[in-house]
Amino acid sequence: MDRRRFVAGLMAGAAGCWLPMSASGRALGVLPPARFAATDRFDVTHRVRDEGPGEQPEPDEKHEVVVVGGGISALTAATRLAPRDVLVLEKEPVAGGNSRAGEIAGCRVALGAFLNQGPVAPFGEFFADLGVRFHALAPADHATHAAGRLVRDPFGAGLGRLGLPADAARDLARATDRLRGMLDPERGLRIVRAENGPAMLALDRVTLWDDYATQGYAPATRALLDDVVAARVADSGEKLSAWIGNYLLSQTLAPAYTMAGGHAAVTEALLDRLGRQPGASLRCGFTVTRVAQRGEAVWVTGIGADGRRRSIAADAVVLGVPKLYARRIVDGLDAARPGVYGGFAYNAYLVTQVSLTRRIDAPFETTAPGRLARYIVAPDNLPGNARHDGGGVLTVYSPFPRVAGRSALYVAAARDLAERIAADLAAVLPETRGRIADMTLHRWGHPMLTLGPGMDSTLDAAKESFGRVVFAHSDSFGLTGLYSAVWTGMEAEAETAALLA
Repeated sequence: MDRRRFVAGLMAGAAGCWLPMSASGRALGVLPPARFAATDRFDVTHRVRDEGPGEQPEPDEKHEVVVVGGGISALTAATRLAPRDVLVLEKEPVAGGNSRAGEIAGCRVALGAFLNQGPVAPFGEFFADLGVRFHALAPADHATHAAGRLVRDPFGAGLGRLGLPADAARDLARATDRLRGMLDPERGLRIVRAENGPAMLALDRVTLWDDYATQGYAPATRALLDDVVAARVADSGEKLSAWIGNYLLSQTLAPAYTMAGGHAAVTEALLDRLGRQPGASLRCGFTVTRVAQRGEAVWVTGIGADGRRRSIAADAVVLGVPKLYARRIVDGLDAARPGVYGGFAYNAYLVTQVSLTRRIDAPFETTAPGRLARYIVAPDNLPGNARHDGGGVLTVYSPFPRVAGRSALYVAAARDLAERIAADLAAVLPETRGRIADMTLHRWGHPMLTLGPGMDSTLDAAKESFGRVVFAHSDSFGLTGLYSAVWTGMEAEAETAALLA
């Protein structure tokens, strides 16, 4: 039996956990797609996982720096390394990593990440220099589907409309007060953990569920908070460090920003800059399968769009790929750091672009607890981003946590998923009923991370340079996000420059 059939059988029971049943989409007049869009290609990377990195032929090309990966962290490092001879290698036909965009009738849609805290310090100058413009979201742009209705600003003006039992409502009010305190610039949670005080650092000693128990939150309160966390990291708080969990929850109360196409706006600005840098080049459709240090050089081997395996020599390499892949392709890395990489659990999303026959009145983002369509975004809500033909657009994010969830998503049938999402949309946003013209699904493979308590030592060990290989992991702060990606890219550039000095 091949691996795919084995996983399919293995996941038959687990799939129900990640794919909640709903009424058939066909009852709504929907004809869902039969296949996933080929937004991400995993054939070569999965072959490396199953069979190893393969042989390494002699290099036929040489560059000063090779950057592996085309996401924000890798591109930040690459653009800051100018005017050196830098080659960026991206496995997909289009660079961007977790931050790419598509377009539906003139409406830009995010294929990945899209929500942030705007041009906050110390990144304001970086974004201004790139010309990135942020759109501020109002509290009413956020909603939760609760008690059979849509509740806008659920942690503010709408808290009393959530239909919670009295004890849970009191708990939630208490929780929001506590979370607002964590936004304090002096005593609150800071993304750079070295800047946190003892009380905040202590949160990394327990899981988020442990923290819920310590606070005495009622089950309904815990479930609501967990749904918010799942929307952000595709996992619950069961194994998640309470530091990360509370950071994510507190940020839901902070001013929120986005841009048309999500964080692809940053990717595109970085790519534009890279394209204007002398000595810099980008090669898409090249999947790196092995990285090995050979004396004072590093050999980077991969398979191009033509299927040919070849090697490129470099004085230094910046690796901007997920840790679970880095451990498989860098010779000697996993053995040199025993127990480090096993501490990282990655989660996936199903991302569905839903085209509607007409635009509907929906909040910019809606959380739908307990549904496959867990997180619903209306990108045409943004100023200047409406479709030119009067149609509507929704982007739906469905979390698939850890290995079990990722495996379930990999073997699931696109048609089944589409039917369930259509039914969920009809329940949460009734205006979509009978108005779905098209649905495009893609698997967003390993974007989010679950790290348990005591994560700092694990993170520090994983981000240390390995010889002449420097890491630009976008999740080096314990969570994947715009600011961690930029910060990590800046650090990678500084380390690489020091290596080459």
